[in-house]
Amino acid sequence: MPEDDLRRRVQDIETGSALPGITADRIERSIHQTPVVPICRVDEDGYVWYVTTITGADGIEELRSLIVYNDDTWEKIEKSISSLERG
Repeated sequence: MPEDDLRRRVQDIETGSALPGITADRIERSIHQTPVVPICRVDEDGYVWYVTTITGADGIEELRSLIVYNDDTWEKIEKSISSLERG
């Protein structure tokens, strides 16, 4: 879990935000509900994106496209998917 999202949740709760920690909550739900997801693409900056469906706090399924930032817990991919497929 990115530290910035955890800090933001605490700040949101302290300030009475309408949706405190929504990003952190979605990331936690995604990890819990679908811990292994296929990569859907690698963007031009080398960041990995994936699509997943998670069930929100209200019980409704949400389709989410999420990016994995380079925060020292992931390894950035330097090649594009097409070059990886070619070998």
